[in-house]
Amino acid sequence: MLWDKPRIKVELKKLYRSGANLSYNALAKKKQSLVSAAAYHFGSYRAAVEAADIDYADVSRRPRWT
Repeated sequence: MLWDKPRIKVELKKLYRSGANLSYNALAKKKQSLVSAAAYHFGSYRAAVEAADIDYADVSRRPRWT
């Protein structure tokens, strides 16, 4: 599959709505081509997630310190 920016954003939104784990490591295990394409087209995986209007803090599995 050939990835472009619009297709990446649509796929990320679809996965997010379905409740899929969008953390970098989890998605890299299942859809490495999507993660690689996102980093290539957007500069980073995080930038791609944010471009899809998804809060990266919601998908990141890092603990939040208060």
